[in-house]
Parts: sequence; structure tokens; C-alpha cells
Amino acid sequence: MQQIIKLKKILAAVAERSNNVAVILSIILIILTVVFLCNNCFQTIGDIKVLGALKSQVSIKVVDMAAWQKISDQITDKKQPLGEWRGGQTAF
Repeated sequence: MQQIIKLKKILAAVAERSNNVAVILSIILIILTVVFLCNNCFQTIGDIKVLGALKSQVSIKVVDMAAWQKISDQITDKKQPLGEWRGGQTAF
């Protein structure tokens, strides 16, 4: 009979401590979840601000590729060397 009473006291103490441990672990888990969600929300909001700033700097309209190619060709033609100059053919 004494052993059963001791066993009940031990089991009651273990149950009380495990209840405290469960409460502490639950609180820690809730805190970590809140921190995780806040970090992700703030990071997402920051990304949205950066994307908004980048979108305001980039042209949204469609580019006419034929006109772009024509302008690009004209610029590259201007950058081409004029060729070899002969000594006798100067403007002066």
C-alpha cells in the first residue's frame, strides 16, 4: 500500500512538471511563430516598396523594336571609324 501511495505522488509530481513544461513550450512556440510572421510580413512590405520604386523608374510602354533597331544602327554607324585617310586629300 505504501508503494502505491509513493507511486501516485511521483506520478502527480511528474504530471505537474510536464504541465509546466508544456505551457512553457507552448509560449515559446507562440513567440517564435509571431516573430517569424512579423519578419516575413515586414520583408514582404519592404519588397513591395522596392518593386514600386523600380516600377516608377522603368518604362511600362511597349517598345517599337523596328524603330529601336533603326536608332541603334544609326548610333553604331556614327561610332564606326571613317577609314584610312590619304595624306594628299585634306580639306585644308
